[in-house]
Amino acid sequence: MLAEYYAATSYSFLDHVSQLIRHGDFFSWSLYKTALTKLFVNRRYEREGDIHVWPDDYVVWDKILEIVCGQCVLVRDEDYLFYRPKGGVALYERFRARCSDMKFVVARKQPV
Repeated sequence: MLAEYYAATSYSFLDHVSQLIRHGDFFSWSLYKTALTKLFVNRRYEREGDIHVWPDDYVVWDKILEIVCGQCVLVRDEDYLFYRPKGGVALYERFRARCSDMKFVVARKQPV
């Protein structure tokens, strides 16, 4: 189900280049620094920060919740589908109740 959503909302190479030009990133040093870093230093490098999208680099949420819940009160634990603009709201609404690709957890530290 998630693969179907990704297929319907993915951008082609030309779409990516067009967006980079439109937003001015195509002419920025940051883009080329990222490309060179990915090419020669670390193919997993991302400008966005610490994301876990590689098969051997993932978050074990059950273990994290086990540790956190020993010291905190779990306020909210939710899986959700990240909105991808290319698909539009109608497509997102069709998929959001059936699959997810993100998670957030809110916990409150217990008073000592």
